[in-house]
Amino acid sequence: MFIIGIDPGLLNTGWAIIQFDRKQSLLLSSGSIKTQSNEKMSCRLFRIYDELIQNTENYQINYGSIEKNLVNSNSESSMLLSMARGISLLYFGQRKIEYGEYMPTHIKKIICGNGRAEKDQIEKMLQYYIYNFATLSKEKKFSNHEVDSIAIALCHGFHL
Repeated sequence: MFIIGIDPGLLNTGWAIIQFDRKQSLLLSSGSIKTQSNEKMSCRLFRIYDELIQNTENYQINYGSIEKNLVNSNSESSMLLSMARGISLLYFGQRKIEYGEYMPTHIKKIICGNGRAEKDQIEKMLQYYIYNFATLSKEKKFSNHEVDSIAIALCHGFHL
């Protein structure tokens, strides 16, 4: 089964598609969608949506997963993050993809066994769970947002 994981963000939205298998999953594609803070908000949001569609149109995605946002003390930051999250949810709705939502600590606990795991611990566990992750890591440097989106997709797979 194919699962897309999305790490929503207005400056960087990470996405990854995995072929999930409890014993040996594969990373099929991933990336980070970047927008510029000086662009109009409507253009930034459209770029996220459009690039999600373009980068995933060749896959028959069965399930989706997205990181749940925490509301922080800066209400403007929370609002901006929620806009990017809303665009990701629109993508799921438009493609009729069932999805799950997970808090960052829950994702880390499922992947690493520790809800406070650091990025390097997550990457090490992804090498264990994703058959081709180590090889692909040698070919390209994954952004933090890509790593998060891979972990989000894998987390959802373990919940199915």
